[in-house]
Amino acid sequence: MFPVSESDVRIGWRVVLTTGSLTEALLVQRLLQGYGLTGRIQAPAPYQVFPFSMAGTGWDWYRVLVLAEEWPEAQRIIDEHRCRYPWLRLVESEAKESTS
Repeated sequence: MFPVSESDVRIGWRVVLTTGSLTEALLVQRLLQGYGLTGRIQAPAPYQVFPFSMAGTGWDWYRVLVLAEEWPEAQRIIDEHRCRYPWLRLVESEAKESTS
């Protein structure tokens, strides 16, 4: 995971998902990696410092980033899984972001 303050993580990368769940972020990252895409998780800096949950503090979000050129394919994969497996509730549509 990369903290927000790490500037080189955002250059050339696009946010494909923002979620309040580390589990969901890891699931989506692994899903994309299974399709051969490069995925990274960006977490708020306190996650890197404190060994406990920051839920409800405004610091409880995680972003899944992909290389900018892989973003359309990553979005297609997520959309396809959302339609194919609706009972999994993989990535709520209002949680997606198209820009970083």
